[in-house]
Amino acid sequence: MNKTRSAPRQAQYSSNIVSFITAILGVMNFCGSISAETASGIATPNRSSPASSTPPPLGALLRQKTWELLSNKDVSYLGSQALSMNPRGWYHGETENFILHYRNFSDALQIAREIEFDLWYVAKTLGAVKEQYPRKSHVYVFQDDK
Repeated sequence: MNKTRSAPRQAQYSSNIVSFITAILGVMNFCGSISAETASGIATPNRSSPASSTPPPLGALLRQKTWELLSNKDVSYLGSQALSMNPRGWYHGETENFILHYRNFSDALQIAREIEFDLWYVAKTLGAVKEQYPRKSHVYVFQDDK
């Protein structure tokens, strides 16, 4: 009896972990682009005017869009592989700083809130400004490990 009740919890826990890892990868992608730009001399952290100290609102705005209306359609090889898995099942949306690809809007909305906050925190810590990351990073939200 206890095992049957814990199975849905384990599935939800697994889904949350996968979603969180996906969000972290999106933030790492952002941090990597800032580090690469800084190392190559293209941009340097601007310590004199750090990013806004006000965190993003809790209700991060995620606008669902069609593929054609996305501001950045330049996806990586792995991104194109992910989108090729049941292509009609993917939805797309944008926040202020990210492009999300997802199958379930409520999962994507939760991830959008997390990564917008994480980006704000990382940018504030590094003293980064929006001009240092002009294009949006792609985030792929999967419901499970499969």
